[in-house]
Amino acid sequence: MNPTGPQNPTQTLLLIVLAIVFVGLMDVTHRYPGLAMPLTVAMTGVGLVIVVLGFDAGRR
Repeated sequence: MNPTGPQNPTQTLLLIVLAIVFVGLMDVTHRYPGLAMPLTVAMTGVGLVIVVLGFDAGRR
């Protein structure tokens, strides 16, 4: 049976850090609505990084 998800501790740690960053950006956006537009760009960037890392992990 093939395991799913990250295959080594470094990938797991990276995913946890990215999730914490994403949640932090969401919290700041919720608390300070005036920052919603700049943080939307930042969250899009975090999302793109996650997608790129996912493709990279899938190729290995």
